Amino acid sequence: MPDKRERRRAGRPPAGAREGEKVKDYPQLSIRLPGDIKAKLQALSLVSSRPQWRIITDAIECYVRERPESEQKMVDELVGRSRAALSPASRNGALSSKPSTAFSMTCQTPISSWWTASASG
Repeated sequence: MPDKRERRRAGRPPAGAREGEKVKDYPQLSIRLPGDIKAKLQALSLVSSRPQWRIITDAIECYVRERPESEQKMVDELVGRSRAALSPASRNGALSSKPSTAFSMTCQTPISSWWTASASG
């Protein structure tokens, strides 16, 4: 009698921001951070059991939400322009303007104060 259970794919499931996306398909970014900020990012990642890219993504989304509406509109317009300039492979839905629903975050401290505090130290 054949087994009617669904077959599971070997390995880890895709872990992108939206269903069906794979992190390996995202563009890469290389940045330099002060040592204490890098340590905080690593600690946040461990404490929250979330990858660093998700913490940074959430922080950027939070920062944009806290900006005045006029700045949010400018950011949206610039993002639209840069998406239009992406290669055809990236335009096939790999990047979407839909917000991530994997994690909901409320900003308590404006990110600009993080940068100011770390830059002045």
